[in-house]
Amino acid sequence: GVFPTLSPDIVIQENSIDILCLGEGETALSELCDRVYGNRDFSDIKGLWVKNGDKIYKNGIGVLHNINDLPYPDFSIFERSLFYKPMQGKLYKMLSVETSRGCPYNCTYCSSPKLKEFYLENGGSNCNYYRNKKMEKVIEEIHYQIDKYSPEFIFFTTETFLAMSQKDFDMFIEEYRKIKIPFWFQTRFETITEYNIKALKEVGMFWLTLGVEHGSEQFRKDVLKRTYSDEVGIRAVSILKKYGVGATLNNIMGFPFENRKLIFETIKLNKKLFEINNKLEFNIFMFVPYRGSELYDLCQKNGLLSSDENYFGGNSLKDE
Repeated sequence: GVFPTLSPDIVIQENSIDILCLGEGETALSELCDRVYGNRDFSDIKGLWVKNGDKIYKNGIGVLHNINDLPYPDFSIFERSLFYKPMQGKLYKMLSVETSRGCPYNCTYCSSPKLKEFYLENGGSNCNYYRNKKMEKVIEEIHYQIDKYSPEFIFFTTETFLAMSQKDFDMFIEEYRKIKIPFWFQTRFETITEYNIKALKEVGMFWLTLGVEHGSEQFRKDVLKRTYSDEVGIRAVSILKKYGVGATLNNIMGFPFENRKLIFETIKLNKKLFEINNKLEFNIFMFVPYRGSELYDLCQKNGLLSSDENYFGGNSLKDE
């Protein structure tokens, strides 16, 4: 599937590409398989752009599926070695469990805000890309995957794991006490409380990932639309320290209009957080202007991009 953060008109021109999926693909892909198997025409399937010679059939977006109705992922066809992932210097047999899709936040460097906008514009007000799976369904899937694959570790594939209701959180804790397989996830500083970290640690939370992204409060607010204060970050890592929890902090450098002083603000904030909790680790990623993100538009407007239209992730930044 190709999301609208790419440029579908450019992608479909590639000689090696015959079909493009715009948006989520569960429904479109299953219908495509049925029609191919039945040797029937598939040029009008919703959610697909289909190229036939010089003609391209643009069929609009497909159904935004109810994620609670989807079957559990089938990992049985994969090589056993692919289950093993590194975590803190060891390899574990690890499985992924989806608890939501999308994100409630609107960071300017991310594709999620564009996806929310895309579905609202094309599907109407009842077409919300950000969806939480019912916690009963999540628990059922965890038990199913454990019974089938016997994992040693679980990763919850969610952009902001703790962006859930108190009711769902308490249900997760109550049920996971019976499981206690180590797990990790990613979330945001704003979602960290002493109540949830204490409970998560008791039922098997091993690690988590948090986004610092930038060390300047003003830059985060004005350019990145991340409005947490330094105090919120400090409080979060202090809570992690209290319960002996380690975390990986993600950072981005190379934003448009960022300078040496601003970069050192990021370094200083990470240093301060590490002084509070020495179980923290740090990632630094270079900014990429993904098509469809707000910062891509900003870069384009200010002439910061090269003219290489074949770079699908977003045009390369100029060397300046």
